[in-house]
Amino acid sequence: MKKILLVRAPGLSAGEAVRGDVAWTLSDLIAEGSFAELSEPPDWAVLGAQPDVVAVEIPYEDAESFDATLGAVLQGAGDVPVAILSDEVFVSRRSFPELKPGAKLRAADVLRLVRGMIG
Repeated sequence: MKKILLVRAPGLSAGEAVRGDVAWTLSDLIAEGSFAELSEPPDWAVLGAQPDVVAVEIPYEDAESFDATLGAVLQGAGDVPVAILSDEVFVSRRSFPELKPGAKLRAADVLRLVRGMIG
């Protein structure tokens, strides 16, 4: 059964996510449809209840510690799909054609994208 690793990153803002020194080069992800700001917080209870979602929490306090912890988690995740999510931003290694620059996601959109990454 396919699973997704959902990294809950409380404190991560859209501005902090868009840094050129991050492991995923998030500025490239914005251009290719893998990044979107949220217009409302995701429904953490619904996301966590998804049977194929493995959730880990990495609080964002500063770029260096977040990147180091995220790197270790990603290394241990293997080839499962990964998404980073905070109350303000959605970031994925997968591209979504509907995520255009400036797109804002609602909680239902986030759930749909996460489910799409699984199936």
